[in-house]
Amino acid sequence: MLSIIQKYKELYVAGKCPSIFAFSAEATLVFYCPEKNKTVLLMSTMHKDLTVTSGSKKRARCGLCPSLADNKTSSKCNFC
Repeated sequence: MLSIIQKYKELYVAGKCPSIFAFSAEATLVFYCPEKNKTVLLMSTMHKDLTVTSGSKKRARCGLCPSLADNKTSSKCNFC
């Protein structure tokens, strides 16, 4: 599901890209503001809770992050 939100721009929180997580029995919802007037809303039915793994010594990673072992994935997680 992909959607563009045109209203509610006052939800932007000044600071260093805060993430807001919401959980239900069926899905996880992540609200993220990468920059002013830009909003990312991610809904995942594959993740039921926010499990943080400490596989990397640099920083902990959440369950929504791309796999570090996957060589094809070079993107980083913006949600944690």
